[in-house]
Amino acid sequence: MNDLKTNLDSSKDTPPEKKSSQCYKMTVDRNAQKVPPDGGWGWMIVLGSSIGLLLSTFPVSAFSILYSPILMSHEVSSAKTSWIFNVFTLVWSLTTLFIGPLCDEFGWRKVAIFGGIANFLAVVLSAFTPNAEFLFFSFSILGGVGVGVGLTLSLLVVSRYFEKHRGLALGITSLGGCASVFVGPILANYLLEHYGYVGASLIFGAIVLNQCLGGALYQPIEWHMKYKEIEMFEDHEGQEKLLSCRKVNDSTDFQEEYFQEFRRTSVISRHSKNSISYSSTSISFLPTLLGTEAVEHETSKNTQTTYKFWAILKSTFNNLKSLKYIRVNLIVWGYCGLMLGYSNFYMWVPFVITNAGYSLETAAWCSSYATTGNVVGRIVMTLISDRKFFNVRYGFMFGLFLIGSSIIAFSLVDDIKLYNIIICGWGLGIGSTIALNVMVMIEVMGIEMLPTVLGVAALFQGFGGITLGTLVGVIRDATSSYTYSLWMLGGCEFVAFLLWLLMPCGQKYDEKKYPKDEGQREESEITKCY
Repeated sequence: MNDLKTNLDSSKDTPPEKKSSQCYKMTVDRNAQKVPPDGGWGWMIVLGSSIGLLLSTFPVSAFSILYSPILMSHEVSSAKTSWIFNVFTLVWSLTTLFIGPLCDEFGWRKVAIFGGIANFLAVVLSAFTPNAEFLFFSFSILGGVGVGVGLTLSLLVVSRYFEKHRGLALGITSLGGCASVFVGPILANYLLEHYGYVGASLIFGAIVLNQCLGGALYQPIEWHMKYKEIEMFEDHEGQEKLLSCRKVNDSTDFQEEYFQEFRRTSVISRHSKNSISYSSTSISFLPTLLGTEAVEHETSKNTQTTYKFWAILKSTFNNLKSLKYIRVNLIVWGYCGLMLGYSNFYMWVPFVITNAGYSLETAAWCSSYATTGNVVGRIVMTLISDRKFFNVRYGFMFGLFLIGSSIIAFSLVDDIKLYNIIICGWGLGIGSTIALNVMVMIEVMGIEMLPTVLGVAALFQGFGGITLGTLVGVIRDATSSYTYSLWMLGGCEFVAFLLWLLMPCGQKYDEKKYPKDEGQREESEITKCY
C-alpha cells in the first residue's frame, strides 16, 4: 500500500514545486498565449500535405489519359464524359463541405487516411469497369470523396500550423498539386503502353494509396503550440489592459518541457486512478459490475455516435449561414468560375489535341507542359506573398485574367507549338491563383472562417460544374467543335475576375450591416488568440 500511495502521489497533474513556481511566474508576469508553431513539426505537416496533394489529385490529372481506352472503346459522347467528370466535381465539393465538421469530431489524421483509402478504391475498381456508366460510381463518387478529403485537408492543416510563414508553407504545399499535373498524364500514358488498361489502373491505384502516408503525419496542432508573451499594464482604475504581444524568447525550452511533461502525466494520472479504483473493488461484485459496465458502454457508444452525427449536420448547416455576407458570395462564385474553367479545360485538353490530328502521347506531353508555367507561378507567388509590398488580391486577379485569356487563345489555334506555348501561359495563371487562393480567403474573411468559406465555395463549385460543366459537353456535341465550349470556360474566368473587382464594395457593405461581427474579427486578429 505504501508503494501504491507513492505512485499515486507521483502521478498527479502537478509538476515539481520548483517548476510550478517558475510556471506561475511565467503565466502571471508574461500571460503567455498559445500560437501556431510556425515551423518545427509544421514542416513535416508541409511534407505530408504535399504528398497528400500530389497523390489525391493524381486521378484528376490523369483522367483523360488513363480512362481514354474505356471512353473511346465504348464511343462515349462528350456530354456523357462531361457528366462523369462533373459529377465527380460535385461529390468532391459536397465532401469539402463536411471536412471541417468531420475533423472536429474525428481529427485530421483519421479523416485523411479515410480519404486515401477511398481514392485507392476509386482507381482499383475502375480497372474492372464493365462499361463507362460504372465510372459514375468508381471515379465520380469514390474518387470525389478521396480528392475532396486530400485536397482540402492539405490546405487547412498547413494554414493552421503557420502564421508568419503561411504564404511560403502553402506555396510549397501547392507544388505537390503542380507535380501531379506534370507526372499524372505521363505516368498514365506509360503504364497504358506497357501494362494495358487493367494493369495500369492497378499500379496507379497502388501509388495513390500512399496518400494515407501523408495523412499519417497530421498530428493535432495542440501538441505543438508555442506561447506568445502578452504584456499587461494597469490603468488608473486598476484594470488590466493589453499593451502588446510578442513571442517569448527565453524559457522556451522550459515551456515545451513542462507542457509535454504535463500532458504525459495527465494521461498517466488518468490511467493510474482508473487502475487503482478498479483494483480496490470487491471481487465478489466483479461479474455484476462487468455486466453493468458493458451495458453502459454500449449505450454510451450509441449515444456518442448519434451525437457526432447530429453535430456534423449542425455544423455543416451553420457553415451555410456565412452566405449572409456579400464577401462570401463574391468569393464562392469567383471560386466556382475559377475551378470550373480550370478543371474542365484541363480535362478537355487531350481531346482537343487528338481531335486536331495529334497522338495521345503528344496530348499527354502537352498537358504536362502546363506544369512549366504552373511551377513558375507558384514559386514566384510563394516567394513574394508574405512581403509587405505585395498585394495578394491583385496577384490573384492577375492569375484569373491570364487563365481566361489563355483558354480563349487555345481555342483559336491548331498548331502543336502554339498549343504548348499557350498552355504554359495557362499554367502560369493557374500557379498564381492556386498559390494565393487560400491567402485571399484569409485576407478577406480571417483564418477562423477558412474551413467554412472553403466548404461553401466547393459546394458552389460542385453545383456549377453539374450545370455549366455538363453544358460544355452538350455544346461540343451540338456544334461538333470545341471552340464554343472553350469560349464558355474562358468566360467563367473573366466573370470570376469581375467579381473580385467588386470585393471592396462587398467589404464596405458588410462593415455597415454587420459592424459587430467586424469588430470581433478585428479584435481576434489583433490579439492572435488561438
